[in-house]
Amino acid sequence: MKTKIRLSPMTRLYATFDLELEIDKQGTLNNLRGKFIERLVVAEQKRDATIRSLFYIDAALAILVSGKSLKVPFFDIATSDLPAILEIVTATGAIAAVFVVIAFINWASYDTILNQFAIRDAQPTFIDPDFIQAAEKQTELTMKLLRKKFNIWGVDFHEPGRAFSTYAWITAILFNALCILFPILHFILTAMSLNQTYVHSDMGAVYIIYFGVVSLANFLAVWIFVGAYRDFTFFVDLTGDTPAVVPRPSEPPN
Repeated sequence: MKTKIRLSPMTRLYATFDLELEIDKQGTLNNLRGKFIERLVVAEQKRDATIRSLFYIDAALAILVSGKSLKVPFFDIATSDLPAILEIVTATGAIAAVFVVIAFINWASYDTILNQFAIRDAQPTFIDPDFIQAAEKQTELTMKLLRKKFNIWGVDFHEPGRAFSTYAWITAILFNALCILFPILHFILTAMSLNQTYVHSDMGAVYIIYFGVVSLANFLAVWIFVGAYRDFTFFVDLTGDTPAVVPRPSEPPN
């Protein structure tokens, strides 16, 4: 008998890894915990590097679409004198957006795996798994201390008053708005660049291919990111011999 459930690919990952920990009676995965931490550090470095690269590319793109010209250091040449510089930066930014999404999801996947270790370690004592994770990896404790509910896994020792609750609510809104506006800014700059190329360049069929590459790359970045966190239908077999086929909840309680 198969039961239909709704899971995002990211939820499917941590639910599956939780089951793997359940059936790992010899502790093989626990013995590899240190390796997972090492891989997380590498993934975090790649994530940060790709985000910085995209930020610099978008900054350059903003200068180019504004019509301003800058001197290139060490070469004594203006950006306006460089052939197809706008098109090169735009295409590079589109490809960089794909790598940013891939690097981010890869980091989030390793982070999710390590979260499962911390959640299981905390269960017998009911302590906050976030503190276990903070000892194993670099975590954004600033975001934890500025949120309304300090312990999202259990009971808070200190219930916030109205002033701090309002402050935490506004902080969350501002942070989420920034995270949303950054990719929007990237897409706006890309659209402005494509429009300038269309108006001022006589590229013909080349422009069609160029436009397709840039548009496809940006669309692919959004497609991958949204797909990783969107719920899809999956089926679990309740008649199999695998223990705990339907995983226990691994998300923090509401």
